[in-house]
Amino acid sequence: MPKKKKKKTRKEKINYDKVKHVTSVDQSDRNVPYNLRQSGSTKVEMLISTRVRKSPYWHLSMKAGCWRATVYNRVYHPRGYVRPEKGGAMVEYAAIKSHVTMWNVAVERQIRVKGPDAEKFTDYVITRDATKISTMRGRYVILCNNKGGVLNDPVLLRVADDEFWFSLSDSDIGMYLQGVNADKRLMLK
Repeated sequence: MPKKKKKKTRKEKINYDKVKHVTSVDQSDRNVPYNLRQSGSTKVEMLISTRVRKSPYWHLSMKAGCWRATVYNRVYHPRGYVRPEKGGAMVEYAAIKSHVTMWNVAVERQIRVKGPDAEKFTDYVITRDATKISTMRGRYVILCNNKGGVLNDPVLLRVADDEFWFSLSDSDIGMYLQGVNADKRLMLK
């Protein structure tokens, strides 16, 4: 069989002076500043710095071929293993839909709520009934603000009668939870 010639792939050069922001979804009803909306390509490269941590498994992600990352809970989160010239994100998407993938989820933070009023506090901040969660059981929960807007949707584990762990998606919900009990009306550690 004759060998196939490899096509040389060139890095696409983008003239950022001519790039226009085009939004494919009407976001006019959103209260999100224009500069915070998804805006397409950027010529900025992210640096590995001391302000953002590497997960304990970062080196394994690099060894596995990670070439792209994002920041999630102030930790670098590996997000790309298949290069664009080999199908990129669509290959990874097909794998997660039809096969198996491994993810470095060390970027998710755990917040512990412990103390005599842990159940009362947890029940106050989530939309489901915390009193019905048995010890060593986990539940998907929603945390809302005072207007019903979703703040976070963690998995909640009840470790003991007086202890809960929130496994958080990307947010500063820990500060929010501290603020809910800022007056120390509930006995928590």
